[in-house]
Amino acid sequence: LIALGFVAGRFAWVGASVSKGLAEFTFTLAVPALLFRTMATAELPSVSPLLVWSTYFGTVAVAWTLATLLTVTVLRRPAADSAPIAMSSGFGNVVMLGIPLALATYGEAAAGPIALIISVHSPVLWTLASVHLAIADRSQAKSMRETLRSVASDLARNTIILAIIAGTLWRFTGLGLNPVIEKSMAFLGQAAIPCALVSLGLSLVGFKI
Repeated sequence: LIALGFVAGRFAWVGASVSKGLAEFTFTLAVPALLFRTMATAELPSVSPLLVWSTYFGTVAVAWTLATLLTVTVLRRPAADSAPIAMSSGFGNVVMLGIPLALATYGEAAAGPIALIISVHSPVLWTLASVHLAIADRSQAKSMRETLRSVASDLARNTIILAIIAGTLWRFTGLGLNPVIEKSMAFLGQAAIPCALVSLGLSLVGFKI
């Protein structure tokens, strides 16, 4: 599906407006519906948040550290460059790749761990990158504060994170979902995985090494 999206974009089978529209549909409606319905109604396994976070972010820490060291020793770039390079090396595509692959492989049992990771993924890594940059380049301290403020503002409007929070809170009410609403969300959720993968392929057309 990723390859199909890439080929469709590369040979202009679909226009740039379609690529933008598909990405907006995926992130604004399909994926939030999938996550809300799953968090609100699915039988989720009992998982330890600390175990999930330590496993995931421990792996990120290894990639981050190696990228930092290689930036300075092999690439011989300034210390300040190590922050964005390490960020690029350790920042996982947890939505467009993580959700489709995990759910396709493990089914709804993967939804709980996925939600735990997504809920803190961006704030943790953006904060780490800001701190890293501030340590490497003291002149960036003000930028760090501005970045953190911007990240907090973006997260407050992020439909995916809001869907996870809303679905979890609704689950605690014990009310379940109205059958019409539940079926509508199920339809949207079924579109989330193929749309996310095709959208990823379309987005790759605009990138070059």
